[in-house]
Amino acid sequence: MNDSTLSFDIALPSEEIVEVTVKGKPEDVAFFKEKTVKFFDDGAERMRHANQKLTEDQVREIKKIRREKGWGRTRLAKKFKVGKTTIERIINGETWKDII
Repeated sequence: MNDSTLSFDIALPSEEIVEVTVKGKPEDVAFFKEKTVKFFDDGAERMRHANQKLTEDQVREIKKIRREKGWGRTRLAKKFKVGKTTIERIINGETWKDII
């Protein structure tokens, strides 16, 4: 097997730099680097469209708070500065269903 090793730096949203080392087939290493760099260049919070009010990270937090603390939609809506309907749609799985 002709393994290739590649190291590259990734700038995180916190502006810290992480060194990533990948070992494997050259085409797999190149693929991994391309996808990883694109993900972080697009931003870890990754907005889905221009009118979106919440990020994926915020939706994860909403679901976590709801699950662990049992907060209601009014309290969550105030915390995240969105409408109660937005929170209700997230909780009911009408939107953001792919985010756990």
